[in-house]
Amino acid sequence: MNHHQRRCGIRSASDLLGAVPYLLGFRPDNSFVALLLDADHLVLAAARADLDHPIDELARRLGEAFGPQTAGVVLLGYGPVPDADRLNTLIRVVRRDIVVKGGLWVADGEYRCVWDGCDCLARHGVAFDARATVSAARLTARGLVAAGSREELVAELAPDSVAQARIQDLLAAGHRIDAQAAVDDALWLGEQGKRLSDAQVAALVVALRRRELREQVWRATDDLPWQRQLWFDLTRRVPDHHVSVVAALAAWWAWRTGHELLARAALDRAVASGSPATLALIVAALVTARIDPESLPWPLSRAEVSALADLRSRVRPTGSPERGNRW
Repeated sequence: MNHHQRRCGIRSASDLLGAVPYLLGFRPDNSFVALLLDADHLVLAAARADLDHPIDELARRLGEAFGPQTAGVVLLGYGPVPDADRLNTLIRVVRRDIVVKGGLWVADGEYRCVWDGCDCLARHGVAFDARATVSAARLTARGLVAAGSREELVAELAPDSVAQARIQDLLAAGHRIDAQAAVDDALWLGEQGKRLSDAQVAALVVALRRRELREQVWRATDDLPWQRQLWFDLTRRVPDHHVSVVAALAAWWAWRTGHELLARAALDRAVASGSPATLALIVAALVTARIDPESLPWPLSRAEVSALADLRSRVRPTGSPERGNRW
């Protein structure tokens, strides 16, 4: 489930469909997508699941996501051939609990209303280009991006073995560093949109072995776009057995901005280190417990940091949170 602190307003069906890839972070295919709306038709959250996932399970998980602000839901199907029966079955089950405000199927550059009994103009299909909509332009201006596919999105956190080897050589050389300067330089360069050199990455890895500097960096990471660029890049470049802290920071950013899929992919990298950092276990617990990022105060007090640390007991240290086809 992707939650959005900057809620997205929808004015039309085309506007809604243009927003979907940016709300999810990628262009869905062979998927059910649910958009939770408030009373003003602002999108509170977006979620997807594979088309072949059991309908009753999807409806149950979606019902768990409904909050006090949820006034309705739009259900969408994405696939080459409209499957009106499955979408209508999902609609019938979901509307036992909440108002369903629309049901559309998206395929081959058009959307089609497949809702039983509806005789709207979209019944026979309406052509549209999701990338040319007002919502797509607005969300792009906010810094949101839409990968071409789910796999392409997750690949943003895949290890770069060549870069990892270079940084491992620098770490093995054991150069002395100014740890505080390494952290300050990394954050400053990241905020300027500049990529860290291999030597700066290696110095940061060493610096983050100090607890007080890990906490400083954690407190400095909230939901700004430059932080995604910094921590995702380092998650790719840092060798596996050193990656846990930077991958946890990438997961923290992803969770804070509502991108659960990216948070889980980053946590997988943290777990691959063999000994996940405390921060990785905290973020894993937050994701597993499906806590709304907006409910967490920021910046955190030391007492709140300690309270979050207690969440570690909810996660196995040898594995990431449960994965699968989930809303």
